[in-house]
Amino acid sequence: MISYVLILADYFFYRTYDFFKERSSEVTETKAAGFVAIVESFTLFDLAIMFRRFVYQFEFQGGESRLYIGLVVLAVFGFNIVRYESKSRIEAIQEKWGKENRRERERRGLVVVLYIVLVTLGLFVPK
Repeated sequence: MISYVLILADYFFYRTYDFFKERSSEVTETKAAGFVAIVESFTLFDLAIMFRRFVYQFEFQGGESRLYIGLVVLAVFGFNIVRYESKSRIEAIQEKWGKENRRERERRGLVVVLYIVLVTLGLFVPK
């Protein structure tokens, strides 16, 4: 399961890296790692919301929850920086995903966009 999540994160990074690389050449790896960290953090927050709603009822405390949210985002961003700042890692990801044909790229791109939209909307689910 963890390896599948990392493969998915690698693909998100590849597509985001490619997006930023086409538009600017400045700190592309960091921008892509940051975007992936935000999406991964949103996913974790959605899982926490579902857990709270369906498994164990607990309340998020005002200032304390903001601290936890910040720590989660920083931890995920730090993990992504370590994972994706290496040129050899980026080259390996480009080698793996760079051979997509146009149809696969469009289909997977649609899945990425839908995932981002659903994860973002999941944060606004009422109690």
